[in-house]
Amino acid sequence: MKTVTGLVLAIILALTCAPDAGAAAGRIAVVAAENFYGDIAAQIGGSQVAVVSILNNPTQDPHLFETTPSVVRQIAGAQIVILNGANYDPWMEKLLSAAPRPGRSVITAADLMHAKTGDNPHLWYDPATMPAVAKAIARLLPRPTRCMRATMPAGWRRRLPRSSASRSGPPRSRPSTPGRP
Repeated sequence: MKTVTGLVLAIILALTCAPDAGAAAGRIAVVAAENFYGDIAAQIGGSQVAVVSILNNPTQDPHLFETTPSVVRQIAGAQIVILNGANYDPWMEKLLSAAPRPGRSVITAADLMHAKTGDNPHLWYDPATMPAVAKAIARLLPRPTRCMRATMPAGWRRRLPRSSASRSGPPRSRPSTPGRP
């Protein structure tokens, strides 16, 4: 009972003190459950994102993961969350429920790949997974970055939404013509 009470208290404290990880620098706060999804977000988002990967060591076992108040704070402040799904990281769903945020976008690789609980949860080994995750991330960003085309493999660039892959830099505004929008 003390453990449950302590966990609830830690979550409440974390939520009330949760700053946006990237808000201070004007960057989009992204939290990835696993580092390989975080790496993709960092490559695509460039300087407009602040990425934190919860499992960032290949020797960490997601089935043995135990949360900390800092992880709860990171998730509470995240504007974009990326997770594997398919019961590989079931603790993420619990953390997202415990730390709700209006307007947060959640990318679940299992949903993108139509994988269900019971399917092989190691989705990143499927060659189609990372381009699908990259495309989902690019759709959520307000503007593509110059590094998007420079750092992404050509095969991934072809799979990005045309509007994101074809532009570099912020969107350009057209001069308005009288009588035309």
